[in-house]
Formats: sequence, C-alpha cells, structure tokens
Amino acid sequence: MAWQRLAGTVCLFTAAFFFLPHGGHCAEQNPEQFLKEFYTWYITRDGEAGGALKVFHGEEIYKYVEKESVEEIKALRNQYATGRLNYFLKQSDTMSSMSGVTISVGEVTRMDTYTLVAPVIIIYTYPSGYIRYTHIVVVLREKDGVLKIVKCIDIYPEA
Repeated sequence: MAWQRLAGTVCLFTAAFFFLPHGGHCAEQNPEQFLKEFYTWYITRDGEAGGALKVFHGEEIYKYVEKESVEEIKALRNQYATGRLNYFLKQSDTMSSMSGVTISVGEVTRMDTYTLVAPVIIIYTYPSGYIRYTHIVVVLREKDGVLKIVKCIDIYPEA
C-alpha cells in the first residue's frame, strides 16, 4: 500500500513539473506587434519636450533596443539624436504625436536562429493632406523568446 502511494506521489509531482509554467520558457513575442509597440512608444516619446535626447537617456529604451546598439547611437550623437537625422525614423523632421501616423510591418524574415529582419513603413498624413512615407528595415535579435532591435536601415538612403 505504501509503495502505491509513493508511486502515485512521484507520478503527481512529475506531471506537475511538466504542466507548471517555467520562468525561463516564456512565450515568444510577436515581431509585428513588438515593432508597432516600439514605434508607437518612440514617436509619442520623441514628440515630447527633449525629443530623441530624452529617449536615449532613459532606461525604457532598453526594453526595445539592445544596450550595445543604444550605446553606439549615443556615440554617434553628431549624426543622430541632434535633430539632423532621427536614427529610428530615418528622417530629420519627426512627428510630434501619433496623430496621422500609420505603422505597417511587412513580412518578417528569419535570417538565422537569432536574427529576424522586418520591413517597416511609417506613413504620416499631414493635416493638409500631404502624405510622407518612410521605409525602414529593422534587424531584430531574439534571445530566450525576447526581441530587441539591433539596427535600423533606411532602404531609400539620401543621395
């Protein structure tokens, strides 16, 4: 009788081990939703007083962008984050809010085990009706199911 209880207890603990969630095994993020969330946060935050400089001095950016990439962008301060060219939007005049902004994420391509590439189109409709399109390719890295932006590339570079 004691052996049956012991066997039942072992089976119960074994089953519980497989069915309980484990901290290291989180559900993977959806790259399309992740990029839309990032750009919504970034455009809203960038439109505030202090703009891009404020974004790079907070800790919240590390939720979306790899630390090494943020440090590299900060080092290039004379080119980015000074109002001349916005690194993540690839344009010099940025939106002040999400009003009139549409974020479209194309098909995400997995390049290798950890690297994903996604085209992002940001469409801004001015109150006058003029529409501006920004085409960006975003390189993402996935580690333990968590996505981070590694690089943003303008697919229509300035001449």
